[in-house]
Amino acid sequence: MRNPLEPDLIEDDPYYKRLRRQRASHFNGDEFIRIGIFSLSLLVALFFGCCRGYMVSRADAMQAADFAGFTEAEIISESRIFPSLAGCSNSDAAGFLFRAKNAQAKRVQILVCVGWPFKGSTVRIP
Repeated sequence: MRNPLEPDLIEDDPYYKRLRRQRASHFNGDEFIRIGIFSLSLLVALFFGCCRGYMVSRADAMQAADFAGFTEAEIISESRIFPSLAGCSNSDAAGFLFRAKNAQAKRVQILVCVGWPFKGSTVRIP
């Protein structure tokens, strides 16, 4: 007499077939959607957290230097990723180091820190 729980007898059962298919594919459709949404939101957060400096134009920094009274400004370097390492605050998106003439016609270096999207520009003299 054969055991009724032997695999060759159970394989004909539709419940067993469905259970076996679910175990064969480790993820079902809902889990793929959740993983996709999580991955997409992580990429968006990383992009806007680290790379929002690329949303700021050089013209905004030049305009801030001009409004502060500096003339003949030329960009020496720019820091678009982690501008806080260049001397800007944590809320700034980019930092631009300029060489410009001040009101006394002396050449000075200035740091223009530009925020995005809700913060304006700050002109600093390092």
